[in-house]
Amino acid sequence: MEVPADWHLNNEHKDSKKLNEMISALARKLLKAVQEAETEEEKKEAVYTYYRKYYTLTLSKTSLEAGVNKSPARDIILDYPWKDLRLHRFTCMKIWEKINH
Repeated sequence: MEVPADWHLNNEHKDSKKLNEMISALARKLLKAVQEAETEEEKKEAVYTYYRKYYTLTLSKTSLEAGVNKSPARDIILDYPWKDLRLHRFTCMKIWEKINH
């Protein structure tokens, strides 16, 4: 499994490259945590951490200007755990809802 190199942020924004690297680092940490997880609970905790850190990025004005919370970047970031890592989609959606509300 590979971590996407491009999260489809606004390429014209000066901080998009830095944010792209930050999101890739988050995804690599999630991938590593999922691979090392021995239980489903550990996988859920890893997804929770990934989504929580992404949510924190959405609170930054600079990140918002770079398109971190706009489609398609938002969709790619939120879909990564279940689409690319093949985790349970419903569980991932519930974790995101818990953080986002």
